[in-house]
Amino acid sequence: MVVEEMLTAGYIILTLLVAVLFYWLRCRHRFAFGCVEIVVAVVVITFTFVPQTDYLLLNGPSSILGHLLSEAAGLSAGVYIFVRGMDNIAQDLPVGWRLMWHRVFGTEAGSASVRQARSGKGRAAVRRMRNRQRQMP
Repeated sequence: MVVEEMLTAGYIILTLLVAVLFYWLRCRHRFAFGCVEIVVAVVVITFTFVPQTDYLLLNGPSSILGHLLSEAAGLSAGVYIFVRGMDNIAQDLPVGWRLMWHRVFGTEAGSASVRQARSGKGRAAVRRMRNRQRQMP
């Protein structure tokens, strides 16, 4: 029982790491990410309409492929939603986070703000904002 729970937690963590990797891919290599999206979409659509049969190895008791295929739609949807969430966050990041976000993912989140942060104007704005927050009771 404990081993199963640990495996489940491990799979969830692994899936979240894959989702972050896909977001990184989307930011750095948009064309490649688009190609991966199309392949995943075709696979999910195909396995939605193609019945589970012996040629997919889904009937065997220890079929790893069968297990992966049966979970593919849910995992794909979860990863896609995660990537969309990261993209939405990137569109409205607080000014202080934008430069770090750009360094990690290579995205121009609020591209004008990233340029300002690089030039030092963004840092000054962050300092002014922090000073205002400190002055508030």
